[in-house]
Amino acid sequence: MLGVVLVLLALSKLRSRPKDGAETETPGWMRALDGMPPARALRTGFLLTYTAIATTTVVMPVTAYLIIGAPVRAVLEPVRTWLIRHYNIITAAVLAIIGAVMIGKGLAGL
Repeated sequence: MLGVVLVLLALSKLRSRPKDGAETETPGWMRALDGMPPARALRTGFLLTYTAIATTTVVMPVTAYLIIGAPVRAVLEPVRTWLIRHYNIITAAVLAIIGAVMIGKGLAGL
């Protein structure tokens, strides 16, 4: 049942994404990270990531920021912009995959 809910939530997220050329709003969790000092961002990154690859993608930019400083922000800004622009699609894809896997496992257990 949860799988169906996740797939429906994914479809809702996909349908609510901004149309081409429309102004996109930064997700709340990203706004919360914006004002966070680097050391706290690093701790938060470790708490929220579960795999070594995901951890590396969080640790490397923060470490680079701590070592190099502001020039790193200019490199990371296009990535941040891309994530904000495609947030609904990314969320919808993740929810759809998790939902489909749960539905498949549920059906296999019948």
